[in-house]
Parts: sequence; C-alpha cells; structure tokens
Amino acid sequence: MRFFFFSKSFAQETYLGGIAGFLVQNSNAKAVNASSDIKEKVKMGVFVSAPIERKFNEKITVQAEPGFALLGAKYEFTDSETRYLRRLEFESANLPVLFKYYVHKNININAGASFVYIVSANSKLVDGVDGRTPFGEAAYTFLANETDYNDYVKRFSINPFVGLEIVSDRGFYFSLRYSLGLSNIAETHPDNELSSLKNSYLNLGFGYKFKLK
Repeated sequence: MRFFFFSKSFAQETYLGGIAGFLVQNSNAKAVNASSDIKEKVKMGVFVSAPIERKFNEKITVQAEPGFALLGAKYEFTDSETRYLRRLEFESANLPVLFKYYVHKNININAGASFVYIVSANSKLVDGVDGRTPFGEAAYTFLANETDYNDYVKRFSINPFVGLEIVSDRGFYFSLRYSLGLSNIAETHPDNELSSLKNSYLNLGFGYKFKLK
C-alpha cells in the first residue's frame, strides 16, 4: 500500500525541455546494378527537439520528443566506368518515443523508436572522385549543383534505438543514442541507382529540462 501511494505521487511529475546536437550517420546502401561498387561514407547531421517526459514512478518514465533533424547519406558508386559521389540531405520531422529506466537518480538507460517523415530530399552528385583528397572531395561537393531527390525516397520510416542519459541536479543533461536503420527508404524509380538505403546513426545531444509545477 505504501508503494502504491509513492508511485501515484510520482505519476504527477511532468518535465518539459529542449535538446540539440549532432548525428553521425552511416548508411547501408545496395545498388540496382551489381557492378556499381557502392562504398558508403560517414555523414554528419544535426537535430533539435522538445522532449516531454512523464514519470510513472522514481524508476520508469515515458517520453515523446517532437523535433527536426537534418538526416542524409553519402556514398560512392560507379556508372559507365566513371566514379561518382552522391550526398543526400533529408530535412525531416522526427518523433522519438521512448521508455526510460533510471538506474540512478541522475542516470537512465532508454529504448524506443523514432518515427521519421522526410519533408524534403535533395542530392548533390560529383563525378571523377577517384584520387581526390578529402579536402578536394569536400570542395567539389560544396560547389556541385543541388537537385530535387523527393521521387527517389520513401517519406516515412521507423528506426528503433537504445540510449543513455546523464542528468544533472539542475536539469542539464547529456544524451547518447544509437538508432538502427531497419527501414528501406529507397523508392523504386527507373533512374535510382539504389535498390535499398538504410540509415543508422549515433545521436550526441545536450539539453535542459524542468519540472512543471
């Protein structure tokens, strides 16, 4: 009975906040043509969101985190003996939903899924990338024309994740998550060199939250 009243008091606690950070993305891409020789590369992204956390008791909470993320992918492929680099940018609405378990009052482990909707997709394509230094590759990519890529991707995906948070007594916190890309977002299109594209990424975020009175 004592535990029931203790849990009930915690059920009234709701926290609001904000978080922003970086994404380290790694794609798993498969080509339509086996001779394309796909080589995936790491791509950076950013995110910002507004978490809403509800406590069931001192150990278990649930959280929804609506926000925006700049996702994408980067890979090399071969077409007609020419080596290309494609960089994709996905402006995405993102809704992670997760359960947290507090192993300590300042540390929790969590798991959930991110519901992602691609609002806009763009591509940059650079040819003749063989033999270029990373600096030269970055310069050519920056100068390349950006084209619409919306017809080549599926708009909606779901990515499960696991994570860790460290929270200070003043409400500041650090979040680390790994999202496993299980959804194939490559759309069937006669001009798409990919038959499959799955994105996994590491989230590194810093945020602040406060308890509603």
